[in-house]
Amino acid sequence: MKLRHHLTSTLALLLLTCASLHAAPLLRDFGLRGAIAGDNVRFELDLGYTGLARGEGIELLRGEVALIEATLPKRAELRRDGDALRLVR
Repeated sequence: MKLRHHLTSTLALLLLTCASLHAAPLLRDFGLRGAIAGDNVRFELDLGYTGLARGEGIELLRGEVALIEATLPKRAELRRDGDALRLVR
């Protein structure tokens, strides 16, 4: 139950972060598929966005997250910022 709560909190943070940015990029699509196995949560996040200017970023996740694989748009990268993982153009 604790892991489900953490995952729900992470998703809420993602949506609030996107909504609170000034001249924020527009989140077009959002998909999440996952599985819970014991103490581990494995999920795939798929999102589409528009309006992310060069040098701007979107906080995707926060917390103890291990990134296994990522497919990113051209000229975009993932950066760690403390315990946050950000998509930066």
